[in-house]
Amino acid sequence: MATEISTKPTQLRGGRHCGNIEFYFSSDKVIAELPVRVCKCTFCTKHAARHTSEPAGQLKVVIHQSPFLTTTNMEQVRLNY
Repeated sequence: MATEISTKPTQLRGGRHCGNIEFYFSSDKVIAELPVRVCKCTFCTKHAARHTSEPAGQLKVVIHQSPFLTTTNMEQVRLNY
């Protein structure tokens, strides 16, 4: 049975198990065109993390509740990143 390779633009979703933080990534490139990288630090190795970079892509991070960020801090995060 042959594996089909998607020709659709990439739409990925991820987040924390608790559901408090969500990540949405989108790109006009198909997933096979995105380079996959592996970090060798202990955290990424433990969690089998993989990452990519796509200058034309979009990343949205949603934090539903945070005891560590005030409204002022969140505005600073939006401005800097």
